[in-house]
Amino acid sequence: MYRIVSIACILLFSLASYAQPPNDACLGAFTVIPDGTCYGPGIPQTTTTGASDLWVGTLGCQVIDGNSEVWFTFVATNTQLDVTVTGGTMGNNLEFILVEDLAPPCGTLILHGSLCGASVLTGSLTGLTIGSTYYFTISSSTGSDGTFTVCVDNVPQPVLPGQDCPAANV
Repeated sequence: MYRIVSIACILLFSLASYAQPPNDACLGAFTVIPDGTCYGPGIPQTTTTGASDLWVGTLGCQVIDGNSEVWFTFVATNTQLDVTVTGGTMGNNLEFILVEDLAPPCGTLILHGSLCGASVLTGSLTGLTIGSTYYFTISSSTGSDGTFTVCVDNVPQPVLPGQDCPAANV
C-alpha cells in the first residue's frame, strides 16, 4: 500500500511540473500594470515550460516554428512601452511580440512590433493608442523553454528636438 501511495505521489508531482501555465493562450492572458513593475520567477505566469505555440508560423525573430509562448495584457495609458525581459532558465534568445486587439477580448490582433535578442532584452515600442487593449507574448526565438522576468512601463513618448513650437525647425 505504501508503495502505491508513493508512486501515486511521484506521478502527481511529475504531472504538476508539466502543467500548462495559466496564461498559455490569449483568453488566459495575465493582466499586468505597465508601471515599471517586474513579474518574474515565483509566479506561474513567467515560465514557458508546458506552454503551447499559438502563433501560426514564425513571427518576429523566430528561427523555427513551435516556440512556446505565454500571454500578458494591458490597456495603454500612454503612447510608448518600455520593455525589459531577462532570461532565467529560458536562456539568452528572447522574443517579445506586441499586438493591438481591435475587438477585445482576443478578437482582431494586429502586430504592433517585436523585440528580439539576448538576455537582457530591452527596447521601446512607440505609437500605442491610449485606451486600446494590447497583448504581448514572451518566448524564446529558438524554442527553448524556461523562466524569465519581464518589466513593462507605459510612458509618454519623449519630445524630440524640433517637435515643440519654441524649438521648431524652419
